[in-house]
Amino acid sequence: MLSSTRPTTTLLGLPLDYLRVEKILLAYGINDVTLPPERGFPLQVVAKGKYGYKWAKWVTEIEVVAEERRGFWESRGYSNSANVGEFPFG
Repeated sequence: MLSSTRPTTTLLGLPLDYLRVEKILLAYGINDVTLPPERGFPLQVVAKGKYGYKWAKWVTEIEVVAEERRGFWESRGYSNSANVGEFPFG
């Protein structure tokens, strides 16, 4: 689970295997400049192949958990997988 503090606390779940296989990044800069606050400072998830709600900004905490959890958007009906090209709800 990744925690983000802005605009509200958001939890984001991504499977560890996906993070490893796809070599998912936590970006701290863009175009040779430190990530500005409006772009997600201190860290932004770069989750290729996932819808935008999995590209969390303002990441401040990472927690590895054994069970699947639903994040902020997923608990409101969005797909937990968030694979681009699949239906994003439910």
